Amino acid sequence: MPNPDVAVFYVINNSCSNFTFDKVMPVISIIGSNAFLALAALVIIILVGRQKKIAGVILMAGLTLSYYSVGILKALISRPRPIVTLEGVNCIVGQGGFSFPSGHSTYAFMAAFILSAFFGRKHLFFLAAALIALSRVYVGVHYPSDVISGGALGLGIGYFLVGVVGYVKKDIDSVMFSHEK
Repeated sequence: MPNPDVAVFYVINNSCSNFTFDKVMPVISIIGSNAFLALAALVIIILVGRQKKIAGVILMAGLTLSYYSVGILKALISRPRPIVTLEGVNCIVGQGGFSFPSGHSTYAFMAAFILSAFFGRKHLFFLAAALIALSRVYVGVHYPSDVISGGALGLGIGYFLVGVVGYVKKDIDSVMFSHEK
């Protein structure tokens, strides 16, 4: 029985391959990069209103936590990328290192959780994250299980950070405004 992870990989990477996706998917992948999302965090910190600047700060913290979490897991698991282990991979972008988990998927889903918590529009942020995850399989650098696991890790990190900030804000508000009661 064929490995379902490999079978789905080939469907996305080979069977869906076409000229338009070959041009669009690498661009979508870039949007999920740590560098692109760090730039987005800086833009938020600089340009948005005072109440929502915290989203940029949390996003930066999330990128840092995600980067190290992914790095540790990649080193521990050491799963080779599909181009190394499979034949006939349509590899559109160069990529070194290990495959599991997908850093881009981790960053994208972490960012989607944090940004939707502060700006709403959950469907747009999570659609973008899903497209980024799909693009990583399409361009040939990750298995589906890599992007699913990366997405789950990113959601967990986003949930944790938003929860911590909510908890801290509640404590600060109760201390700062307790004299008004």
